[in-house]
Amino acid sequence: MQHKRGVSDTPPLDDLMEEPLSWNGRIRQFHRWTGIVFTATVIANFATMTQGTPPSWVTYSPLPPLFLLMFSGLFMFGQHYVSGRRTAVREG
Repeated sequence: MQHKRGVSDTPPLDDLMEEPLSWNGRIRQFHRWTGIVFTATVIANFATMTQGTPPSWVTYSPLPPLFLLMFSGLFMFGQHYVSGRRTAVREG
């Protein structure tokens, strides 16, 4: 199949707009962004350690995103098993 020059294969912008996320989607999105924040704080922590002993707030800065990741990850982990039981109860 040949493509014409200047013709885009991407869908129109209206098709790219998504519907609002469900609770599951929101928690997954929160988990992704919290993971990015956690990674950035760990990188900043190591970069600061190359300059000498960092202040304690820099050393402990990865902990809040880590705890948020733990809670959202445990929620998603448990949600898998709870939703599996719900469907089994409905079918059986």
